[in-house]
Amino acid sequence: MAVVTESDLKLAIKNKSFAKVYYFYGRDIAAVEKNTKAIVSKAVKKEEETYNLHAFDGKNFDIDEFSDACEALPVFAEYVCCTVCDMNAEGLSADILKRITDITADLPETTVLIFYYTSVDVTDGKKFPTAKNKKLMDAAGKNGGVCNFALKPPAVLTKEIMAGVSKEGCGISRDAAAFLAEQCSCNTLMIENEIEKLTAYASGNEITVDMIKALSPRQIETTTFDLARAITRMDAKAAMRLFGDLAQEKTESIIILY
Repeated sequence: MAVVTESDLKLAIKNKSFAKVYYFYGRDIAAVEKNTKAIVSKAVKKEEETYNLHAFDGKNFDIDEFSDACEALPVFAEYVCCTVCDMNAEGLSADILKRITDITADLPETTVLIFYYTSVDVTDGKKFPTAKNKKLMDAAGKNGGVCNFALKPPAVLTKEIMAGVSKEGCGISRDAAAFLAEQCSCNTLMIENEIEKLTAYASGNEITVDMIKALSPRQIETTTFDLARAITRMDAKAAMRLFGDLAQEKTESIIILY
């Protein structure tokens, strides 16, 4: 399976040198969406989208329309781009899955196909993708590239937060940026939303830790998930801190246990 990194994708987008098929998944949903949109916008110009961009919903999927779109030649353009959002292969029959993998193996040179996931967990909560999802992933990797967008480490996000806040005309210290990354559990989609809210509130001033605490309260569901992970890896210090956060927010015991 051909694994590609975000750096590989950045270079491919810059040079407009695309693989025939991509498979994007992972916990960093913002990165999944960002790279999908970047490839689409580079492969197909806005004025070319009517005939050359075909977006499919994986939950309401028509295999014949998909096949026709993937095999179509571009109309007054360089590429045809097909996207499939949130297709859970576990819900497909063996015949339909085989047709899809056969299509990915025989794409025209002018077709760019992207499978991407924003609300479907292809691992079903486990470490590795489920059997059918793995089959689709392998087919994409054999003829293109697969990228698992994992959450970025706090140190990387801290720098990105500082740069993002500065771009909006506000300031934020390294400690405050690190605190925001922790509040959002390193989820870049949440971080982007919070930066937009915080910079609007700060209106050109410094974003402080107190401001983040007031405007960006930690998600209870996220905190309990982090607590469960800390307990699993026997990290007592982190577990006690997270439990303290929940207690301070007066979270009911039944919610924590659930």
